[in-house]
Amino acid sequence: MDSKTVVPVPGGSDVASITQTLRVLQRQATSLGVVSPTEAGPRANATGELRPTQGFQAQLREAIDSVNALQKDSAAMADGFVRGDHRDLVGTMVASQKAQVAFQATLATRNRLVSAYQDIMNMPI
Repeated sequence: MDSKTVVPVPGGSDVASITQTLRVLQRQATSLGVVSPTEAGPRANATGELRPTQGFQAQLREAIDSVNALQKDSAAMADGFVRGDHRDLVGTMVASQKAQVAFQATLATRNRLVSAYQDIMNMPI
């Protein structure tokens, strides 16, 4: 979002104000091209029951796949260096650090998601 975008802050914790805020954010994200209109909200299946969009799941899978690719590349470079196929120690170490940082970021994201899930599950109804 740019500096001109105004995000309303709900005055209370009532459902109506939070829902209104989410709708405004959804419209802003759609108008800025952050999400497509089809990914902007829940969809109904054949029975009319709402189901979540696949956008988040696809993005999460893509991120995990990219971390996996970094780890495989790092392992291949390390094996090649040990076998003597190449002498690029700096490149091997950089690939190893990239894979490590990406894994740590993925682990931190997972921990945040688990924590958020636990917070939601512990909310009184």
